[in-house]
Amino acid sequence: MNRNHNIAKFIYNSSFDGFLEKLKILSAFNCRKLKSFPPIKLTSLKLLTLSFCDSLESFPEILGKMENVTQLCLENTPIKKFPLSFQNLTKLQELRLGYSKELRIRGCDAVMLQFSFVTFP
Repeated sequence: MNRNHNIAKFIYNSSFDGFLEKLKILSAFNCRKLKSFPPIKLTSLKLLTLSFCDSLESFPEILGKMENVTQLCLENTPIKKFPLSFQNLTKLQELRLGYSKELRIRGCDAVMLQFSFVTFP
């Protein structure tokens, strides 16, 4: 099994629940065959990197408030839309979207997003 599948399997594996509560950085950088990412609720997470995941078309559902995530890196992904649960990233300050095309936020009229730093190509 390659690392692309191991990331999703690791997140789903309930035996890691206690460990994941303290996870601060989650990077799936350059996992080119990663097609989907499981729903996440990682309350201590500060940085999520899914950049250069060439096959990842949807952003994972966010289960509950994730108030510590300040940076989200999605450069060069084919992600086309964010789920409404994206609003659960309440402290997001930096959103990196370089080379991401056709990105839409579902329900954007109901979601007010404020960022101090957003990068595009």
